[in-house]
Order: sequence, then structure tokens, then C-alpha cells
Amino acid sequence: MESEPGEGSTFHFTAQFLTQTNRTRVSEALPREQLRDKSVLIVDDNFTNRRVLEGLLTRWGMRATAISGGRAALQALEEYKEKGEEVSLILLDGHMPEMDGFALAEQIQNNPKLSGATVMMLTSAEHMGDVNRCRNLGISAYLVKPVRPSELMEVICQVMQPGYAANTKTLGAPHLPNKTQHSRRVLLVEDNIVNQTLALQLLELRGHQVTIAPDGRAALSELSKQRFDVVLMDIQMPEMDGFERRRSSVKENRRAETTSRSSR
Repeated sequence: MESEPGEGSTFHFTAQFLTQTNRTRVSEALPREQLRDKSVLIVDDNFTNRRVLEGLLTRWGMRATAISGGRAALQALEEYKEKGEEVSLILLDGHMPEMDGFALAEQIQNNPKLSGATVMMLTSAEHMGDVNRCRNLGISAYLVKPVRPSELMEVICQVMQPGYAANTKTLGAPHLPNKTQHSRRVLLVEDNIVNQTLALQLLELRGHQVTIAPDGRAALSELSKQRFDVVLMDIQMPEMDGFERRRSSVKENRRAETTSRSSR
């Protein structure tokens, strides 16, 4: 570790790995640099999701446009056609009010003027029959949120390679996080609503039971009511930050230990 006050810290390490004996065959995919300047339409009713996806795709060199709903997406596609421009990729949220991702994909498929772009489905929950619906609607990929940026990049490069849609007869199973074998009771101490939502999705998808506390004082209150296996705590919070809550917990433990000794 290298650290200087006011400058920050750098951590580095060396790790040794054995060579893999049975190599997995990797299908050819579109090189990442060829994604540059391709137009992407993001359709999601959640502002945070739109902002995150737009930021990722823009950093990858793609020209991203974010839309909040299905009807607005259809209008945007019409405007692209009128200008003589093409949308290379459409990222659809599976669950939206008024018109969900499947209904939007069906309208795009049934309109020859709008079809032609590669369509991917991003959903917050897997439902029975979704994969078959995607296959019937010509959707090239089906991912369950939250999706890791590396995974999203990999799948985009795969589905956008020339001839992918025409040569693919079946749609792969959705990419689901591996659930842990044992469910844990988790106390999440976090004041930022965006961080709360993301952490909650990640933990619940892995089968954990999550209780949220917005600050340190609320965390102490929850800890007095029930027992948790793990406490995930933000450092900077109003009322009582992570360090203050930890010090308070240590003092409580010391007082309990002193009381126990005195009773002996």
C-alpha cells in the first residue's frame, strides 16, 4: 500500500494462477471498438436505470438516447426513420406502465418501417415463459437486472455481430446471479436511495433477507430489536455515521462485558 495524507491511497498485489487445462470455446463477437458511434435507444421508466445505462453506453463510444416509455419510444423510432437514420440497438425494460417491453417489442416487430434494430430485454424479475416470448418476438438477448457492465458489454458484442439474429435459432437462458446456499439476515445501513435500491436488488436476488436503516441511529434501533448475520454500513451518513455507530456498538459490548463480570 502507498498512501499520502490528502492525496489518497494505492493498493496493489501480485497473484499467481494455474493455467486452465480445459479451455472453453468462446464464440466470435463484434470487437468492442466497432460499437463506436452506433445508435442505441434505451427504453426504461426508471430514471436511475436510464441514467446508468446511458452513461455506460456513452463511455463505450455509442450514441445513446434514453426514453421513459413505450409510446415515446415508438415516436422516437418514427423520427429516426424520417431523418433517414438507423437505430442499431434497442434496450427494453421488461416491466413498464401502459406498455411493457414485450408489447413494445411486438409493435416494433409488426411494423416493417421500425424493425431492423437488434433488440435486447432487461428485466428486474424473471417470469415463466419469458424466454419463449422473447424468441417469438425476435428479441436477441434477455438479461435480469442488475446487470454487470462487463456482462452487458459481452452480450451486446455477441448479439450485434453480423448475421447473429438470422443464425440464432434459440434464445439463451437469462443470465441470473448465483444464489447463495444459505440465506442471511442483512442490515443495510445507507442513506442514499439509489445505493439502497441497488444493494437491495443484489442481495435479494441472492436469497438474503434485507432490512434497511437510513442512518446509524436507526441501525442501533434495528439491532436492539432483532439479530442480524451481517451489517453492511455506509461511512458518511447524517445523524450518526458508520464510525460513530461502530464506536457506539463497541461501547455497548464493553458495558455488557463489565456488567457480566460484576455479576460474577
